[in-house]
Amino acid sequence: MHLPKYALVDAFDALSDCSSADERWRCAIDVARALGVDAINTGCADIESASILWARSSMTPEWLETYMKLEFFKVDPLLELFHKKQSRLTVYCDLASIEQGIDGGHPALSRGLNDAGYALLHGTKFLTRDEPFGSVVTLCFGAMKREKFDETISRWTTLSALIAAFSYAPDEANHLDVFTNVTPVLTRREVEVLSLLATGLQTARIAERLNIAEITVAKHFRSARRKLGSRTREQALIKAMQFRLLSF
Repeated sequence: MHLPKYALVDAFDALSDCSSADERWRCAIDVARALGVDAINTGCADIESASILWARSSMTPEWLETYMKLEFFKVDPLLELFHKKQSRLTVYCDLASIEQGIDGGHPALSRGLNDAGYALLHGTKFLTRDEPFGSVVTLCFGAMKREKFDETISRWTTLSALIAAFSYAPDEANHLDVFTNVTPVLTRREVEVLSLLATGLQTARIAERLNIAEITVAKHFRSARRKLGSRTREQALIKAMQFRLLSF
């Protein structure tokens, strides 16, 4: 597929104009579809605890129901990207690749994807520097030949990076296309920092109380906020209280 010259620039502008996580998600779907991608998946994981914080998919509801019912998430190679050194993986779901054993995924999963109308899935992992987080963006194509995809893979990797840059935890976790952990896993230090923040202490006082540097306090808070899927201090504290994670 030939991408218009300024397609990705226009996509960046469109995503930049969005004001909420859900609006960015809908915009990302529209951008991807305009460029020939049938569906997208995004997700964030805590690499250290090997737990997925949240995931979101625009694949068909019928397929997502089948995926969860048959527990394909236990054998999904694209989810395994979170725990591997490799940063990209392509799963070919066309019958020829499946029959030749070169689909790159799990045979039963690949056949299920083919039955659902998908011919190729391409996942790219992005790590957050100096933080134990990673995100994976998967582009799902209904009709894409292996050779054609290989020729244009750099374009799709760029699109994935753009989507990843604007992917935030969903505003609400009760959407049908959202999958989240019931309770986030926080470290002892993250709980301590959040608990002291909840009492009204500022970063300097928390650092003094815990005998650590202010920059370390900020790092623990950033990590906890990401795990809680919050963009502000207030949201993080509210969610931590809801999950009964604070200690006083």
